[in-house]
Amino acid sequence: MQPRRILVVAEGPISDSIRQALEQRGFDIGATDNPAKALQKLSESELDLILIDLEVAQAAEFIRKVRNISSLRGTSVLAIGEWGSGQPTVALAAGADAYEPAPIDPERLVDAVQRVLHKRAAAVGMND
Repeated sequence: MQPRRILVVAEGPISDSIRQALEQRGFDIGATDNPAKALQKLSESELDLILIDLEVAQAAEFIRKVRNISSLRGTSVLAIGEWGSGQPTVALAAGADAYEPAPIDPERLVDAVQRVLHKRAAAVGMND
C-alpha cells in the first residue's frame, strides 16, 4: 500500500514533532510556504490531504481554488488557525473539510488527519 500523501502549506517549517508524528503513522509529508507553489505541486502529483495554516497569505482564496479544480475534489483540506479570529469560519465557507485550532498538538493533529481522511474515504465509498 502506498503511503498517504500530505502537503503542508505554512509560513514556516513544519515542527519536527509534527513531522515525526505524521511520518510515524505512515504519511509522506511535503511542504511549501507559498499557495501558488502548492497549486503547482497539486497539479504535478496526487495528494490525499492539504494541511493549511490559515496565517498563510490568501489561505481562503487558495482553498477556493483547490475546490474549483475538478481533479482535486477527492483531496481533503484541513485548516489550522486561531480560534476566535474568524479564520475557521472563512476557511470552512471556502471549502475546507475540517478545522483544528492553533497551537497544534502533534497527537491531536494526527487524530484530526486520520478523522478527515476516514470521513472522505467513507463519503467516496458511498458514492461509488
